[in-house]
Amino acid sequence: MGRISKKEIVRRIIFYVSLIVFVVCAVKLFGIFKGYYDNKKSYDIVRQYAPQETHPSEESGNNSDNNVAKTKPLFVFSKENYDKLLSINSDFKAWLYIPDTEISYPVVQTTDNDYYLTHNFDKEKNSGGAIFISSNNEKPFEDENTIIHGHHMRDGSMFASLMNFKEESFAKNTPIYVNTKDKLLQYEVFSVFYETANNDSYQNGFASEAEFLSYANTLKSKSMFNLGRDLTATDKIITLSTCDYDVDDGRLLVCAKLVSSKDY
Repeated sequence: MGRISKKEIVRRIIFYVSLIVFVVCAVKLFGIFKGYYDNKKSYDIVRQYAPQETHPSEESGNNSDNNVAKTKPLFVFSKENYDKLLSINSDFKAWLYIPDTEISYPVVQTTDNDYYLTHNFDKEKNSGGAIFISSNNEKPFEDENTIIHGHHMRDGSMFASLMNFKEESFAKNTPIYVNTKDKLLQYEVFSVFYETANNDSYQNGFASEAEFLSYANTLKSKSMFNLGRDLTATDKIITLSTCDYDVDDGRLLVCAKLVSSKDY
């Protein structure tokens, strides 16, 4: 056999290096898409226990805002389904649903805010994680500000659909529903804005009603558009937070106030 030319050696090196790079990338892509698939499959199973939509008569339930609640369908948790979700995960607190989005998920809370960044509702390791309430909230949905986090997944799952709220008409016309064990809570959005991680926009403890109202109005003033919603010192609000890839270390925050509370 003749000697292999330097040109051929270089060509072979490039070929094998390229092959190795291709295999490594293929393995990584497989892992990413398998993670998406596994998380979707897990939540598709969990959704069979989600609150069910009904169409109640005007007399049913107790409304804190009759003009809003009477005209909306009621999503009701059966005791069996609520208990089933609690048996799957004892950290389960509520169900979050936003119409015309992919957001329909159980919400959890634990003492370690990092845990559900990498574990799903079944407590399986997964990059999609879970939708979770800040560990600083002592009484979720009763505190002045309940803070809820979720990943912005590139397959459109988890909190990726929060990006829809960057459209003013969507933010103005789309309610947010939370089902607890015995109540349907309905919220309307009053502020949508960009923020960086670890800042005072995530406050949930207040010394007085006046301090809370000042804080809530600060959130409102940060909004990318004026939604025309007034706030009071006794309001209860939620803050939904997810990553925004358009801003370095950025977060998109969607803030909404409680407008209706209905018992099942």
